[in-house]
Amino acid sequence: MFFPIPIFGDSSNNAKRIARIETKIDLLLAHAGLTYEPFKGVPEAVVEALKDGRKILAIKRYREATGTGLKEAKDFIDSLECEAV
Repeated sequence: MFFPIPIFGDSSNNAKRIARIETKIDLLLAHAGLTYEPFKGVPEAVVEALKDGRKILAIKRYREATGTGLKEAKDFIDSLECEAV
């Protein structure tokens, strides 16, 4: 999920706002009995490459597993990196 957050003022205030939002999302997920699994359904070879910091290898493995093009694979890996943080 992506929630656009308007950026105003200093970065420390923004970090506090983002932390509060993340806490609220965690509480909502827990209340609904859901867990956040960013790597669910992603091939294990891709996950291992990402965890090892080998982004290019992760893109290659994703392309091999899914048959997607380079741009689509790169976009997917980029979004996966952001979600998994």
